[in-house]
Amino acid sequence: MRTRLTRILELVGVNSLPVVGVIAGDWTSATALALYWAENLIAAVLITGRLWLHRRWTAGRVVDGAPAPTVTAPAAFLTTALPFTLAHGLFLAVIFAIVMKVAPDFATLRGAVLALAAWQALAFGVDLWTLERWPAARVTAQVDHLMGRVVVVHLSIIAGMLIYAWLDTEWAFFSFFAGMKLLIDLGSLVPRAEPGATSAPPPWLSAVMRRVPGRSGETFDQYWARTSRSESPQNVSPPEAGP
Repeated sequence: MRTRLTRILELVGVNSLPVVGVIAGDWTSATALALYWAENLIAAVLITGRLWLHRRWTAGRVVDGAPAPTVTAPAAFLTTALPFTLAHGLFLAVIFAIVMKVAPDFATLRGAVLALAAWQALAFGVDLWTLERWPAARVTAQVDHLMGRVVVVHLSIIAGMLIYAWLDTEWAFFSFFAGMKLLIDLGSLVPRAEPGATSAPPPWLSAVMRRVPGRSGETFDQYWARTSRSESPQNVSPPEAGP
């Protein structure tokens, strides 16, 4: 519960800061977009820290008589995420200089980056209280989320440029970029079942479906549990060998 609340507060902070800055603080879109880029860079560094600490703290752990699953190697993650993030920064710099012809307000950006880094560092510090007890799948989910966001940033830059060329306003570029990033961040809050575990349906969905007549006397919770077991990787039969 603490981890999910921390994640929600982190997403509220990092997504609201650039939007509020543009609407109420008279920031340029270039300043807000540069802040989004800085967020990705800081997140990559902090996720690398989580990976390194988790591997160090759980080394040699045994679950059910077998070595516990391990997370992605920190170096492998950083050497993938960092080049893409730096390339996106270069693309944005070219867009600001040649296409939009507007530069970020570096004095404003410096203060915003410090505030953003402090907010993300606070979430990182809270995670450290329970990180040693996290299953590898939870840490891996954060890695997958950031890599998905890197892809979204790349596609948003391309699509945003097309929208900017069509509407000829920097607001269009910023709005599309911010909207796509918000969607993928919200998607990271969707509960994921641990590998091999039978998940329970979200309470709100279970409450709604209780009002729907069951099929063959089976409740919705029972249906969810049965289909979760059948879709588990452990229950998928391997393909038959050819003749």
